[in-house]
Amino acid sequence: MATTTNVYLFNGAESGAYQLMINGGNKVTVPATAGDSVNWVPGTSTSPATLLTDGTTAEGQFNFNANQVQVQHPNSTTISSISINIPDTPGVNIDACQLYVFFTNYVNPPTWLFLVNGFVVAGTASA
Repeated sequence: MATTTNVYLFNGAESGAYQLMINGGNKVTVPATAGDSVNWVPGTSTSPATLLTDGTTAEGQFNFNANQVQVQHPNSTTISSISINIPDTPGVNIDACQLYVFFTNYVNPPTWLFLVNGFVVAGTASA
């Protein structure tokens, strides 16, 4: 049986729910943020995705190294493809993963961050 870790999916935008597909799997809907700029809470999917941590791969699940994720903004028919490379660091116990997706508009691809144990390991966002 494959060893897995939860990957929590977050939406950083108020513009509505987005949909994504991980490595060709089924579409997952991630709702919009809740609250205002003071009480901001990211939207999150009803169930987490998973990261296969034993070197196996499967549709709909993240794995170490290259992952293809298709993301669709709620106000667009355009699907953006993002490539997420998750490093395999032997000896590091992975307790939690998060994927944050931020749309600035429905024309441009989203900005995103992938965190492992609270540390950014991949993404397009910068400080």
